[in-house]
Amino acid sequence: MEKQIRHLYFIIVCIIFYFCFSCRTQNIAGTYICEYYSFYNYHTVILEEDGNCLLLSRDFISPDTTFGKWELEKNNRYFTIKLDNYSHYLLSICDTCTLNKINVFDALTKEKMMFAHIQIYYDSAKIDEYIADSTGSIAFKRNTYDSIKINYIGYAEANVVYNRGINNIDVLLVKKKYLPKEKWKIISHNKIKLLKCCTYIKQN
Repeated sequence: MEKQIRHLYFIIVCIIFYFCFSCRTQNIAGTYICEYYSFYNYHTVILEEDGNCLLLSRDFISPDTTFGKWELEKNNRYFTIKLDNYSHYLLSICDTCTLNKINVFDALTKEKMMFAHIQIYYDSAKIDEYIADSTGSIAFKRNTYDSIKINYIGYAEANVVYNRGINNIDVLLVKKKYLPKEKWKIISHNKIKLLKCCTYIKQN
């Protein structure tokens, strides 16, 4: 009888511990700072209550802000981050214009990006290519094309799909940022770790 009571007591303690840990790790939203500097790590990770997140880099070479979504796994011990790291574009329509113009900007700073590489495609074949001028722009004759690719070192590629009557294209490039694909581990209610990488401490 005494052995059964001890066994039951052990099970109850385990259940209480599990639920306490689950409740505690559910509330991991907050701002976390990396324990040490590394060129490849984000300096700050911000997990918001609504599931959105921001990853901030303060590298003097390539300061960056990356947005995404974070989601807690069922076991409450790990969470994953899916980044919104995609370049995009805006179109202006003009049926009577004879020239197309592409303007390339940094999506975060809105700075013009000269020397961006622009390739024009038709039926999967490259038919022309250009380099953006000092204003981050390039004007080209209205040729038959079905897609345009815009590239810049360190940025995610932007793909513009053909749109009839297109005249002006504002391309907003988003920086690529190194982020290992391993899971994030919840060490405690105020400490998280990118596995095989940096540990982040929650700020009060």
